[in-house]
Amino acid sequence: MTDAAEVGALGYIGIGVGSLDAWADFAHVLGLMPGPDGPDGSTRYRMDEQAWRIALHPSGEEDCLYLGFDCGHAAGFEAVLARVAAAGWPVERDSALAATRGVMELARLVDPDGVPLELFYGPRIMPEVPFHSPQPIGHFMTGAGGLGHVIVNAADPAKALDFYTRVLGMALSDRIMFEAAPGVVIPLLFLHCNQRHHTIAIAPKMPGAKRVHHLMLEVPGMDEVGRALDRVTAAGMEIAATLGRHSNDRMISFYVRSPSGFEVEYGCEGLAVDRATWTVTDHAAISVWGHRRERI
Repeated sequence: MTDAAEVGALGYIGIGVGSLDAWADFAHVLGLMPGPDGPDGSTRYRMDEQAWRIALHPSGEEDCLYLGFDCGHAAGFEAVLARVAAAGWPVERDSALAATRGVMELARLVDPDGVPLELFYGPRIMPEVPFHSPQPIGHFMTGAGGLGHVIVNAADPAKALDFYTRVLGMALSDRIMFEAAPGVVIPLLFLHCNQRHHTIAIAPKMPGAKRVHHLMLEVPGMDEVGRALDRVTAAGMEIAATLGRHSNDRMISFYVRSPSGFEVEYGCEGLAVDRATWTVTDHAAISVWGHRRERI
């Protein structure tokens, strides 16, 4: 359980895409359920009873357009806004955008690297239209843990860490000092705001990098991961990283390149964080085994 003055979960993501058709095929392979189109012209996909989790905007950026963080309820929303204001960070309430997103209240702000963020509570749910994946997936692992996690590419990781911890109230889970090449070490920082090991991770921004390195979707077990890997392979999609188990969150996963160029991690068995007993640790390797890749 998080403090009232902290964001609670990653609720949704908006992506600017060049080809809705390519993304429709990609979403089908991943097992996402088409949802009602947004009033803003977006194509939306479901992962659970929430009306939507992923919105695709035919704007051609091929990148993340916004991240939405659920504050749980009105009191939590107000507490987070007060925290942001006390930190001196600009934030603006937007009732029109709240209506567009289908949430009760919403406020807009931007992280240090220009990623638009939306704080909200009260997302629309659709239990009258049960979630039904087009693939043999009973459900995605969402709930209090939100839709998954993202890695953001930061020009100044220390400034990004300060923002996501001091301003939004997340907590450091651990760090990986990844040796990408002999003598080239890349620090990766992992932050949690609920029981999911990390909701945001921070990586140093490389030349030409997108706003996010990857989006993670979690399924219940290894069979769902294996079947997805078979589908991705059969469809001729690019495997960005082979099947492996991470060292810090212990997730078994593979990475596939999306039609927009950033990656989607598809995994299971992610570690749960107990904030009362969690101890921050340092890692020298990203994975216990696997996750071989040709490029970062």
